[in-house]
Amino acid sequence: MKRKNLFDLLALKEKVSSNKYLQKLKPLQEEKIKVEKILVQLNELKNDKNTSISTSAWELKSASNIQEKIFEQISLANLRLKNISHEIFKLEKKIYRTSI
Repeated sequence: MKRKNLFDLLALKEKVSSNKYLQKLKPLQEEKIKVEKILVQLNELKNDKNTSISTSAWELKSASNIQEKIFEQISLANLRLKNISHEIFKLEKKIYRTSI
């Protein structure tokens, strides 16, 4: 059996490493798309205000609680989106380094 060249082995190692990073990257990109869609829906909910002429105190309190929950979910989605974007950036940086 012929012994492999050292450079061929190093190239194979880099290729395997790059493929490993690419496999991690795809689910993150899909999750980023999902979070962006959720964020759009939450913003639509935030902007959709049912204003009826006669509202009771209970309706106002209920609407206030719902708006508070929507704002909490928006802030969580923004934080998650920021973290995912950072992870994607780090993986793309690693892929770029291994492919050079």
